[in-house]
Amino acid sequence: MVAVFSVLLTLSRGQVVAPPPGFKIGSPPKNMEYHESRMFEVRVRTSGISITTVSNGYRLTADQQKRQITVKHQGFQQRMIPGSGTAFLDGELFAADAGEWGGALTFLPKNSRQPVVVLQENVQAVGVIGPNAYVLTGLEHMNISETRIYKVTRSSGKWQVVPVAVPPEVPRFGSWVGDHFVYAGDIQEVDHGNYRSSSPTSVKSLALNGEAIMIAKFDCNQFDIRSMVQTRDGIIWFGGLGFVAAVRPGGKPTFFVPLTGSKPRTGKGRTK
Repeated sequence: MVAVFSVLLTLSRGQVVAPPPGFKIGSPPKNMEYHESRMFEVRVRTSGISITTVSNGYRLTADQQKRQITVKHQGFQQRMIPGSGTAFLDGELFAADAGEWGGALTFLPKNSRQPVVVLQENVQAVGVIGPNAYVLTGLEHMNISETRIYKVTRSSGKWQVVPVAVPPEVPRFGSWVGDHFVYAGDIQEVDHGNYRSSSPTSVKSLALNGEAIMIAKFDCNQFDIRSMVQTRDGIIWFGGLGFVAAVRPGGKPTFFVPLTGSKPRTGKGRTK
């Protein structure tokens, strides 16, 4: 499936945005069971930006199934494929978020199949700065509303997990971008210490001290973000099962919604 849009993506100051060659966004394969995946490749053509479906399905490939390592947590299973985690020290960190069933941060040493569970919370995103890893956690379910930023270190073989900040609201989806987090969540009001959601939803940058700055208003109810990447031109791309969107911080999201059907069709980007 290919969708070709007749206008190039232009944001503030009329600058044309061109993603790097081979750029993919969407709903990536996840180290959890029963997770639907659909990835799109975004390319620039003379006629505009094209979006092509490059993968679609629920299952891992045969090679991934052979290489995967499974950790059984209470309530869910976490699958890890060596080489697909976040590089840290002499191995990789793997994040898991199974909603109300739990979550985990797991470390897999290089050339090992013996993972180590570092933290048992719903992990949204992981980032690394030097010898420190930073973890964004969050769970909002029924009367539960919890979120933290942790600093993770290892000294003499022992792990230390220390909370360093409390974000202003629970993230729906988070990602590590450069030296900070970016997350999608509700614009919140606080009522006697309890979070009370208001609309519209938004995308915000989150510093390691817990300070959040709105990047753009974004309808996370209609568009469920599954991946988030910032390219070198400063544009932040969002992807899900059925959409691709891009925004320059402070601007309006421009949507390129993949069209259904097997034949290429032409349309214009939709701005909300």
